[in-house]
Amino acid sequence: MLQFTLLRHLAKAAELCLGSTNYTAGSRYEENLKSLLQSLKANASISRGFNSTTSGTSPDQVYGLAQCRADTTTAECSDCMNRTTTDALQLCPNRKQAIFWDDQCILCYSDSNFIGSINRNRLYLSNVNNACDRDSFNLELGGLMRKLTWRAVSDPLLLYASGKTVYDNFVTIYGLLQCTRDLDDAECRNCLESVIADIPSCCNGHVISEPKF
Repeated sequence: MLQFTLLRHLAKAAELCLGSTNYTAGSRYEENLKSLLQSLKANASISRGFNSTTSGTSPDQVYGLAQCRADTTTAECSDCMNRTTTDALQLCPNRKQAIFWDDQCILCYSDSNFIGSINRNRLYLSNVNNACDRDSFNLELGGLMRKLTWRAVSDPLLLYASGKTVYDNFVTIYGLLQCTRDLDDAECRNCLESVIADIPSCCNGHVISEPKF
């Protein structure tokens, strides 16, 4: 998750329904998925905002991961987990793979083991408003993101950092980034650096953008 904004708070939600295979209603896979979602909902908020687990056995095994933003409270994390796990089966019905992003948490599940691997699926959300001087904005933003990347990988427990910088003498850019905690610090750095390198092309000068991965 990586976010930069001229505002302090921004509520957005999005999902990616992935893969080409579906499960059927009433199947063992559906039972395992529902069990997995209940486990993630129950454990993420009380496990420092992160939980990864599996449910069932092959060929109906489901792998799942849930993580809250490191600056959320336990109550906020619990609320976000309740929302995403409740919405998951409605937003991506019968899909074996899906990713759900909320402003305060992320939820992933799949019939393939993705735990400990960098997620290459990316989603870019941006505002229609642009900075007046895109080149200066991108330069200042890039510097902020690189500083935050160093801070995030220096904290292997959370892999999280947030901060701000002054742009154009009077406007403040706020930034936040976080890797899922199944990654090690080297994988986190590689992932963040790759996403940050995409910012000028994906979100050039947009004052509110959220590359999510």
